[in-house]
Amino acid sequence: MPEAKRKLDPIKSAIYVVITGLIVCGLSYHYLGFDALSYLPDRSFCPFKIITGIDCPGCGITRAILSISQLKFAQAIEFNYLSFILLISMILYLFKNKLKIKRLNPKLLIVILTIMISVWLFRLLLQFSG
Repeated sequence: MPEAKRKLDPIKSAIYVVITGLIVCGLSYHYLGFDALSYLPDRSFCPFKIITGIDCPGCGITRAILSISQLKFAQAIEFNYLSFILLISMILYLFKNKLKIKRLNPKLLIVILTIMISVWLFRLLLQFSG
């Protein structure tokens, strides 16, 4: 009998691509001095920011994750406070089977959403206060 094909999880595949890219960026920065952050455009391509002029909760995540890959943790926090939560969430999702996590607790999702909104409001206060 033919073996059953394993179904590929698209979210897991995307996370593998992102983490592989981060590792490559981090290693190229460390060994070759290549700074991927310097190649990102200065202006935002976030539709929410383009329309409203206000940062969205995810603004700065790309730069923050690249900073983490280069071990520039303080710079990552400056770009977006939530970058560490996102990275940890991605890693947990990758290893959810090994950690025997069947599904996320809805209360945890509410806590994460509350943190995201709170951080966003805090960033807005900082942005408009000076």
